[in-house]
Amino acid sequence: MKKRGGKDAKPLVNTGDLFGSIQKGKGSIFEASVHHAKVGTTIPYAKYHQHPDYPDAPTNSLNEKKKVPKRDFIYVSTKDKEQLKAILQKYLTGGTLE
Repeated sequence: MKKRGGKDAKPLVNTGDLFGSIQKGKGSIFEASVHHAKVGTTIPYAKYHQHPDYPDAPTNSLNEKKKVPKRDFIYVSTKDKEQLKAILQKYLTGGTLE
């Protein structure tokens, strides 16, 4: 049985559904080709954690006025940005991506 809530609850980790969906699990959106890359999830509540200011965002069950807190689960680190920049520069200057 999947764990939900309680004193030992760990947001975004309890059931593993959201994490799994960005790791090529159920609900995963993963596309990659020479021309594009796309990573995401079809899990409906994911957008509220990434962008809690959506107009229809649910409130935290403990406080009806407080929206679900922002919990980035898809992000690009500084190191990732530098690697992507290098890849793009190489591609644009006619280099191969191999």
